[in-house]
Amino acid sequence: MAIWYIGATSGKTPPCLLFHNIYITPPKLRTLSEISRHTFEDIITTVAAHYTITSLREYAGSTDMVLTFDDGFSSIKEHALPFLETHGHNATIFIISGALHGSSPLDIYGKRSYLSAADIREIAERGFEIGSHTMHHRDLRQLSLKECLYELEGSKKDLEDLLGMPVEALSFPLGLWNKRVLSLAKQAGYSRFSFYTGMPSRYTATPPHFAARGVYPFDSPQDVLEKLQCRPRYSQGRTRGAILPHFAKGTAMAKYHPSYAPWRIFTPQHDFRYQQNTYQ
Repeated sequence: MAIWYIGATSGKTPPCLLFHNIYITPPKLRTLSEISRHTFEDIITTVAAHYTITSLREYAGSTDMVLTFDDGFSSIKEHALPFLETHGHNATIFIISGALHGSSPLDIYGKRSYLSAADIREIAERGFEIGSHTMHHRDLRQLSLKECLYELEGSKKDLEDLLGMPVEALSFPLGLWNKRVLSLAKQAGYSRFSFYTGMPSRYTATPPHFAARGVYPFDSPQDVLEKLQCRPRYSQGRTRGAILPHFAKGTAMAKYHPSYAPWRIFTPQHDFRYQQNTYQ
């Protein structure tokens, strides 16, 4: 899936890309957020001919393209980062910190392996930015004030304790947010934000907000480039980018871990940190 950044004064939308799961052996397709390593490399090679590929932290202007990964799957380290390092690219990896404690906070992808604490430390030491994707990947708009701050502050603390450095970037779960959630995220100490949606030219977000677009398994590198450049207006790539986010998540195509349910009563027992698991 892709992201783009909306400039403060130019009104243009410098590009960004967001990916989730990268695979070599084709899995049974459960979502539209899984692509092959070959497709990923083709897309990055095509985009790199037009932009400098970097992280949210290092974004410096419209000649840059911000690359991010949501959810923190181990496939990122295995199949994406070596290629990026070989070609001098950077990225931001958003982590669901509940996965660090031995339990998968969502089952949208079925059984998938997450980055370990040691993996995350290594990735940060290699120069990639680590950001938060909250504790349990829940729709923050549906939570009480206490629950929302818990999701935001708990993940930030987990990651900062792990890395020994500030974690300032946040990707909203499911890309969903509102003014209240954004205010609470700033209160929790975040200063860079990513959210997922279609192709909304109507958004007037200013730095440091990043709005997400989609890259799907059937998108060609040229399709992705069209989305990033916001042209041509009626291309197939742009059309899919506008329509498919409505179906990629939150529908019958995806099911979530019971802990995601917004009406769940908040108790510490639901926190994966209270299970007897420790960092490896």
